[in-house]
Amino acid sequence: MSEPQPRTHAELQELVPAHALGALDPEDAARLEAHLGDCADCRAALHAAADVVALLAAAAAGPAPPPALRARILRAAARSA
Repeated sequence: MSEPQPRTHAELQELVPAHALGALDPEDAARLEAHLGDCADCRAALHAAADVVALLAAAAAGPAPPPALRARILRAAARSA
């Protein structure tokens, strides 16, 4: 038996963070996208969630490694092979 599909505003609103992450199944994503056309509150929530996702992605990326790191790793790997 399949799970019931979200129908109320509150149920759809709960899907916003997962949608910002691209983690909804196509049916739920389509249902939420249709709802977003009529709901300014959920559109604002989606924009806020997308901003958080972007900040988290940037933080997870961290600083770029120094250029010499790759060469150092390859030399160490060659010595251990």
